[in-house]
Amino acid sequence: MKDKIGWTIIVCSTLLIVLSFYILACGYVEYSFSLFLLSVIVFIIGIVFIKRAGNPTNSYYKELDEILNKYKTILKKTKNLPTYDNNEVTINFKNMEDLVDIQEKNNNPIFYKKENDKCTFMINNEEETYIYIKKLNKEENNIKNEVDKKEETTSKKKKSKEEKDNKKEEIIEKEKITSKRKNSKEQKENKKEEKDNKKDNKSKKYEIEILD
Repeated sequence: MKDKIGWTIIVCSTLLIVLSFYILACGYVEYSFSLFLLSVIVFIIGIVFIKRAGNPTNSYYKELDEILNKYKTILKKTKNLPTYDNNEVTINFKNMEDLVDIQEKNNNPIFYKKENDKCTFMINNEEETYIYIKKLNKEENNIKNEVDKKEETTSKKKKSKEEKDNKKEEIIEKEKITSKRKNSKEQKENKKEEKDNKKDNKSKKYEIEILD
């Protein structure tokens, strides 16, 4: 649905661009420029709609959010789901509505736990456990993994760049310190040389005076 809306918006933006050039040809420069800017904005909105429609992971998160909002009064989020290994019966449902029917009959809370690629909903009784798992399908999961890999690669590149910049700064700082030490050493040597020259000059002067 969103992709159809997106393409409709793009067609409208194209018509606006054509209209802006027609108005420009008629000599209305200001109106043409304003209309052209509007058409560009509309075009970008259309692209956004198409991109969102083309990403199946959005449908998963949208459906999950709808479930969490619709049944928030009977849902309880947990980090660790209740254990059910010892229960006699474990029933897996294919949709959330069936699990909600059980909740309404028994008046038990539905615990849920969100993970990277799924969300598990559970009602745990003494003898029975009812479960519904909302999963990313294979295609959605592959897309999510690709996005995660890209983010990880980007993060590594950023970290590598920061490390290189830090090393570069360290090298520059070391070079500054080395340069200062070298300059200091040269200054000391120059001073020593000046002193030695003065000493030699005094010695020569004294020898000349003795000869006289």
